[in-house]
Amino acid sequence: MRAAGGGGIVTLMPALSDLLRRFRRLGTPPGPPAAGLGVPARAGASLAAELLPVFAAIDLVEDEARAIRDTAGPEAEEAIAMARAQAAGLRADGARRAESERADVAAAQEDGSRAELARIAADAEAEAARIASAAAARRPDLVARIVDHVRGAA
Repeated sequence: MRAAGGGGIVTLMPALSDLLRRFRRLGTPPGPPAAGLGVPARAGASLAAELLPVFAAIDLVEDEARAIRDTAGPEAEEAIAMARAQAAGLRADGARRAESERADVAAAQEDGSRAELARIAADAEAEAARIASAAAARRPDLVARIVDHVRGAA
């Protein structure tokens, strides 16, 4: 990674050979193989300097994230406001439709009640006609029995 310096472009990352030199053998190992391998401390160079490119990249990402967040904030607020307005419209439309459905159901129930009332009234009239017919059919016999009873008592 490179960064702009005071007089030009300065390389912030150490050369590859410097990085690889850190992993050199420390000497001829007298013990098992690889026992002498390690990462010795670098003499004279700061390990923090090696992290400068990483921190610079993190700073760039943080700046970009902040810019995105700053841009997205008003857009999100606008989207939320639009969603709230749409939700309010949907609620109002739903309330109108619900009231219309209630009125339709009430009218249907009223029509059903009227039809039921008309059927009950028709059944009652039919029953009354049947009773009147039965009474009319029994009347001559009852009158004759009453007359016979009155004549027999006299």
